[in-house]
Amino acid sequence: MAHHATHPITAFAMCAALGAAWPCGAESCYADCDGSGDLDFFDFLCFQNQFALQTPYADCDESGGHDLFDFLCFQDEFAAGCSPLEIVPLGIEPAPPLLCGVEVTAFEVDPRLIFSDVTTVESPLGGELAFDLACNIRQAGCIAGICWGRGYTGKIYYTNGSPRIEISVPGNRAFYFYMIPNPFAEVEYEVAALRRGAQTSIREVVSGFGGDAEGFAICGGVEAVIIQATDGVSDFAFGEFSIAD
Repeated sequence: MAHHATHPITAFAMCAALGAAWPCGAESCYADCDGSGDLDFFDFLCFQNQFALQTPYADCDESGGHDLFDFLCFQDEFAAGCSPLEIVPLGIEPAPPLLCGVEVTAFEVDPRLIFSDVTTVESPLGGELAFDLACNIRQAGCIAGICWGRGYTGKIYYTNGSPRIEISVPGNRAFYFYMIPNPFAEVEYEVAALRRGAQTSIREVVSGFGGDAEGFAICGGVEAVIIQATDGVSDFAFGEFSIAD
C-alpha cells in the first residue's frame, strides 16, 4: 500500500495553497483528485491537468519535480484506494491483535540506553518513526506506585518538557501507541492524524493520577501523528507502539 511521509505542516500548507484543486478533509484522500468522493477515470484526468499545471499536488512522489515517476506514484495511490482515516481511543486496555481489520506487529524493545535523547525509532516492518524534537528514552514499568500498565516494561519516550510532539509514521494500514501525562493530573490532549489529503483529530482526557497509560489506534494509513496538550503546558511520555503494513 503506497503512502508518503508527508510532514503535517506541509499537508496543511498544501491544503491552503491549492484550495479546491486538492481535496483536504477527514473523508478525502490523495487519489480522489477531483474531490468527488469516488475513484474513477475523472481522477486520472484531474491528475493529468494538475501535472500540466505543474502544481505541488502533482508532485506525487514529493521529489521536488514533475516526471514519469509522479504518474506511477499516482497509479499506486489510486490502486491503494481511499480507506477512512479514523482514531479509536483504546483506554487502558490492550489493543486487539486485529486492529482496523488487519494484524498488527508490536515494536521490538529499543536497544538504546535509557536517558538517551533520540529522534527516531525503527519499525519492525521497515522504515522508522521520526520525531520532530528529541525525546528521552525511559523505562516503562512501575515507579512510586504509578504503572505504565498492561505488563509492558519496554522503552517509552519522554517529550523533554514539551507539551507537543509530531511523529512521522512509515507506510502502514494501522498504527497505535499509548501515552501518559507527566503531571499528577487529568490532562486533555488532542491527537491528530494526517494523511496526504486527509486529516482528523479527537480530544481525550488522560489521567496522570497513578493510572495506566492510555492508547490510541489509528486506521487508514496515517502518515503523521500530532499529540498536544490543550493546556499548552503538560508534557508526557508515549510508546508501546504497534503497526500494520
